[in-house]
Amino acid sequence: YIEKLLSEKTPPPNEENDDAEDGEGGEHRNWNPPRSDLDFAAKAGESEFYAVDELGFNLVYGGHKIRDELPGKRVHGVDELGYLTDEALGAIGVGNFSRLWRSSGRVAEEAWQLCSRGTLGERRRVERARDELEKCVVYRQMDLLVYREKGEQEWEWRQHAECKRRIQKRGFEAIVGEVRRDCADREQLRMGGGSLTAQRKRELESACPNHVHELDMRLETLAEVRRFLGEA
Repeated sequence: YIEKLLSEKTPPPNEENDDAEDGEGGEHRNWNPPRSDLDFAAKAGESEFYAVDELGFNLVYGGHKIRDELPGKRVHGVDELGYLTDEALGAIGVGNFSRLWRSSGRVAEEAWQLCSRGTLGERRRVERARDELEKCVVYRQMDLLVYREKGEQEWEWRQHAECKRRIQKRGFEAIVGEVRRDCADREQLRMGGGSLTAQRKRELESACPNHVHELDMRLETLAEVRRFLGEA
């Protein structure tokens, strides 16, 4: 199912502008609706939204659901950079976006509450949330891989699009493998580098700290949800 979603092609009306804009600062536009299947940051945010929705968080205020598209190209509860507004955060019940994540975050708390009730229906909700978190992790890793390949180069929108398509074509399992490899190698780097090659060390050290931090928070959340489901 996830493999199918990653391979779907839904070109936007203006692909050039979409890919050009997503080239810089894309990790900040978390909850804006994706402009194309190559808008990895927004696709990750979309999966986060679906996960939170499955777990029963309140996503409605002011007569609209968060992420509803309003007249004037506005998105309810989301600013131009994709950050949730203070009103949206208040509706969800958190003081800041980071409070949703980690093993002690609200997403894990709500997943535990549903699992602890022991009904099949509520377990299925947690399983669907887990699936969305898995997709979120994959999309965030894809975003990280684009940043890594670009490095210090100045790219035009076509180069961004070509890189994203190459990464997307690797498929779900290959990207999950990249996540595992990066996690293991980052831990090894923290311990002094061990058997890592000089090139691999440079790859890891050149990663955008924001990308890595956000990915790590989702990974920790996903691991906790899997533990509640008896998968860890």
